[in-house]
Amino acid sequence: MGPGGKRYLVRFCRDTGAPDLAALLRASRMVGDMVGADELAGLRPTVLDAGCSALDRAAGSCWIAVGDAAVAFDPVSSQGLAHAVGSAQAAAAAIEQLFTRGSADGLRDYVRRTELTLRHHLLQLRDHYLSQYPQK
Repeated sequence: MGPGGKRYLVRFCRDTGAPDLAALLRASRMVGDMVGADELAGLRPTVLDAGCSALDRAAGSCWIAVGDAAVAFDPVSSQGLAHAVGSAQAAAAAIEQLFTRGSADGLRDYVRRTELTLRHHLLQLRDHYLSQYPQK
């Protein structure tokens, strides 16, 4: 249930086409029992990209991106909060090094680690989906 009592139906799928979602839901015993036929008849699916996104670099001259501002993971992975806290700690250490020692090494390391985090996530995501949906 969403704000104002509005219900949202979500379907995660591999394809980007918009299937006849109403037909799929009518065929589902669980959803069919909870949702009336009149609601399903007027159903207009909205397809949204739930993939991850990232800046081309996580820091620059006089700025640093933290959490979702640097890398926004797909919502299914549930990494957002952990990444926000971890990247905030790493960014704080890099900023402290810049201010106390005058060294930008920490910022360069922060950018490199952010890139490695994204690369690792994408590889793990690919491996997971390949194991779940082997190529035919």
